[in-house]
Amino acid sequence: MDSKIAKKLTGAIVKFNHPLFDFRSKEAKKNVAWVSKFVAPYVKSNCRLIDIGCGTGKQSFAAELLGAKVVGVDCSEPAIKYANKIKKQIGSRCQFFLEDYTKMTFGRNKFDVAIFPKNVIECSYGEIEKLSAEVKKILRRNAVFIVTMEDGLQKISNDKRQNFLKNIKILSGRIKERIVLPDKKGYEYPIYFWTVAFAINIFSKNFKLEKIKKIDSKHFMLVFRSK
Repeated sequence: MDSKIAKKLTGAIVKFNHPLFDFRSKEAKKNVAWVSKFVAPYVKSNCRLIDIGCGTGKQSFAAELLGAKVVGVDCSEPAIKYANKIKKQIGSRCQFFLEDYTKMTFGRNKFDVAIFPKNVIECSYGEIEKLSAEVKKILRRNAVFIVTMEDGLQKISNDKRQNFLKNIKILSGRIKERIVLPDKKGYEYPIYFWTVAFAINIFSKNFKLEKIKKIDSKHFMLVFRSK
């Protein structure tokens, strides 16, 4: 997602202190339960894990409970500030950084596991190509890259309103969306049309697909391994 849009939208969202963004809440814990259930088998004690698109840190804190040393990155400054606030309050050792996913500053061979949770839809096709190459650089040999995402074709079949693709730009796959918050204001939230098959095709240029699993009614988990 464009960092300016992310900053504006996330900045507005965190002002409402919605429980979904606070790792300690029941809503947040339910939202990240997939981490302890499906990511745990790939996390060894003290392994280095990076949470790409960490938002307010929910997945990062959940991964830390599995024994990982966690770094969270996001392109939204308000999200990172909120994550650091929660970090201090719960005594976490997670580290959070404001980063561009397509040109991260960590250097080569730094992490054993990378997770990219539910953020594919917010990225253009070109951005995912660059992100994939960047993740390849920062992961160690035989490291694991976990992507969770919705499938656009499945979303169409489940959309009773039949307007998911109403505002799509055919050449870019960009869909014009807006989110209305409790302040009654609408905020731009551009997303992109993605299918699991298309994502696998792009990520497989840099990684070997190891597993595909349906983790809930909407989301798939794709597990890749460094080549």
